[in-house]
Amino acid sequence: GDPGMALEGDWQYGSTGSEEQLPDPESGWQTLPEGENIYTPQREGQTLWLRRALPAGLANRYLAIPISASPGLYSVYLDGELIRRFGQLNTNGYRNYVQRIWPVFPLPPAAEPGERTLLISSITGDSFHERGLFDKVLLGDEHALRTAFILGDADLVVLGILFLVIGVLALPLLL
Repeated sequence: GDPGMALEGDWQYGSTGSEEQLPDPESGWQTLPEGENIYTPQREGQTLWLRRALPAGLANRYLAIPISASPGLYSVYLDGELIRRFGQLNTNGYRNYVQRIWPVFPLPPAAEPGERTLLISSITGDSFHERGLFDKVLLGDEHALRTAFILGDADLVVLGILFLVIGVLALPLLL
């Protein structure tokens, strides 16, 4: 099946004083240079927002955002509405994952036809100092995205098992 479309290029970034405060859609946005990340000194209570326009006609489409895609990944909004939360903030302002959340999820239907706006929030009050996109954010068919996500690191698992078997077989030779 179609492995999905990587949402590359055309990303913008901005920041607000808290995760609960959505950024102004009209001002304060800068272009995120493709292949580059943003260095942000650790600041309590700052939230970095990544924004990208999504094409029209996304009925029955899913989004895949691996936690590795954005250090400090916290929540995802579509057209200003919360569609996924990856954790919660504790009393010190640090993110806690409430549970391991599957990173492939459906996009809600559009209220009206046309382009839509995706917002990803990233908390900066934790140990991460670099921000940006470190992995692909994918848009596509549910089955294809789930398969791609599960098999994405299969080569590393096979390689790890191979090294483990070689180590176990070589152990008697060393004793």
